[in-house]
Amino acid sequence: MAVITGGPSPGHHPVVHHLLALNWDAARQADEYAEAIWSGRGELYPFFDRLLAAQSRIYGPGGEVPPIDSSTRPTTAVWWPDESGDHTPPWPAWNSVELAVASDSPRVALYRRHQSWWRETERGAAPAAHPKVQHRLIGSSFAAAAVRQNRRLNFIDEAAYRHAEQRAIEVEAEGGTLDAERLFGNLLSSMPMCFNLFGSLAAVPRFIDVVCAVFDGQAGEIDRVICEAPSPPAWRDRTAFDAQIDYTAVSGDRCFIAVETKYTEAFTPTRYDRTEYREITERCGWFLPGAADGLIEVETNQLWRGLLLMNVVEDHLGAVGRYCVVAPADDSDARRAVETARSWLTQAERWRLKFVSLEQIVEAAGKAEDPRLRTWSVEFTRRYIAEVQE
Repeated sequence: MAVITGGPSPGHHPVVHHLLALNWDAARQADEYAEAIWSGRGELYPFFDRLLAAQSRIYGPGGEVPPIDSSTRPTTAVWWPDESGDHTPPWPAWNSVELAVASDSPRVALYRRHQSWWRETERGAAPAAHPKVQHRLIGSSFAAAAVRQNRRLNFIDEAAYRHAEQRAIEVEAEGGTLDAERLFGNLLSSMPMCFNLFGSLAAVPRFIDVVCAVFDGQAGEIDRVICEAPSPPAWRDRTAFDAQIDYTAVSGDRCFIAVETKYTEAFTPTRYDRTEYREITERCGWFLPGAADGLIEVETNQLWRGLLLMNVVEDHLGAVGRYCVVAPADDSDARRAVETARSWLTQAERWRLKFVSLEQIVEAAGKAEDPRLRTWSVEFTRRYIAEVQE
């Protein structure tokens, strides 16, 4: 059923509460009702005004209900019954407009809403206070009190959580920085996503099957997987890999995959330029003439520095590296940035840089023989792969 409710505050607009099992179909149907109301607002809004006025006279004599704001679309909220027949937590529903961020692009809004849904349905935890807007909540982060009570909230399994706790301690000891609030409390961030991906899969011995299927078909045996990977002392930049997979190829060569993860974030919007960047660019032999001047632009600056760090790590480890940007398949900005950066590599070196979608990894894990990989595929999909049609 759908219940249309009005409120007594100025500028109020109707809210559709769809009381069905909490899933995307219920939310979609509620949104369709709201869209139908908006399309017929010329006739329906005056009707709701009269209805609310009549209800006010019956239930609250003496009160005056302001008219519905005709310039505002209806918003939706979804609640569902639990085992006791009720589910009314003391915070807005996961898809409430109160938990959205008005400045989001449609793509970011989709993924933020998906994470709000996962927070509510999988963890039943309260949303966080908005970091910039007083008296507002944000659906894609956990309330600080919820994280203090259970630091596992943001992780899909114990392996991902344990690796996060381990690296939080180690990164500080290594002299690096790690934003613990982002790691343990922000659902939308690519940092916890990286741990839920590589920190989790590192615990599965047959992760090598996924590496072969998606990253390097000549991978033979994994030696180490680490998130928030430390950089060699020779690298004086604060750039670091989100994850690093060290492995031995079937040929016996030592290799590694340097990973940059993105979920909804853009690449660093700053043009960094240093003498050592240009020196490495010239010395390593990977790039076309003029590459430093081409790659310094905002779109590719972070990728340029990542490739240079990979060269330094190669020298440090005596291993062969490849750099992979891992993001949702619909991240056209990341795809374009990778292709632009690859165009500045010589033809013989373009294999070093690659875009890999989350969906490719999930598909490879879902087809694996190891049931632990298939289980991870289901859980990771539920957590991170939003339905674009939403």
